Amino acid sequence: MFLKLRITFTILSALCIAAVFPIGIFWDFVPAVICALAAGLFFCIMLFCKKQQEKKENPPTAESTADFFHPLEENKDTKSDQQ
Repeated sequence: MFLKLRITFTILSALCIAAVFPIGIFWDFVPAVICALAAGLFFCIMLFCKKQQEKKENPPTAESTADFFHPLEENKDTKSDQQ
């Protein structure tokens, strides 16, 4: 669903951007600015849909809390078996 919304909002954004100059030439400055703002709005909605799609497809994993001072400890049973 988010993929279809992303494609739709991308096309709407591209159409609004393409229409800015003709609208500005044939009409006034204000409708051209409104069209540019609509393109920006559609672009932001597309980015939101992209973020939601990535979150749905790739759920966040638990990050490792290991660092230099607190290394990730291995299983102690495997250490005793190796010696």
